[in-house]
Amino acid sequence: PATNFLGTTDNQAFEIRVDNGGTATEGRRRVMRFEPNATSANIIGGFNGNSVTAGVVGATIAGGGANGLTNSVTDDYGVVGGGRDNQAGDGAGTTADMPYGTVSGGLGNTASATFATVGGGHDNVASGNDAAVGGGHGNVASGVEATVAGGLGNRASGATSAVGGG
Repeated sequence: PATNFLGTTDNQAFEIRVDNGGTATEGRRRVMRFEPNATSANIIGGFNGNSVTAGVVGATIAGGGANGLTNSVTDDYGVVGGGRDNQAGDGAGTTADMPYGTVSGGLGNTASATFATVGGGHDNVASGNDAAVGGGHGNVASGVEATVAGGLGNRASGATSAVGGG
C-alpha cells in the first residue's frame, strides 16, 4: 500500500474523470471525487455539480444529480445514494449540528435532522431527529422518532408518531 496505490501524495482532492472535454453542465466530466480530511474522507459521485459543504467529514454521494438538480450533503456523515435534488443535512448552523442524515434516492428529498432518513419518492422531508419517511410524495416526518411509511401528503409531527401511508 505504501508504494502501489491510485491517488495522490498530497492533501488535495482526487478526481476520476471521463470525457474531460465536455462542458461542466453536461455531467460527464467528474464521475468521482475523493476529498481528504483529518477524520473521514468525503466521496462524491455522479453529476459533477453534486457537492459536500466545506468542513463536512465522512460524507458520501454515490451518484445521481443533474444540472440544476444537484445532490448535496451539508452535515457530517450524511449520505445521498442517488436520484436528483436530494439533501442530507440542514444546510444551516455548523456541519456537525445535524449529522448522519440519509436520503437513499428519489427527487427533491431532504433528511435534515440527526439520524433522519428518507428512503425515496419525491418531495419528502424527514426533519425530526431519528425521523423517517419511506417514500411516496410530499410526506413530512417532523416529530422526534416520527415515521411516515409512504403515501401522499402525510404528516407525522408528534414525538414517536407514525402514519402508515395512504
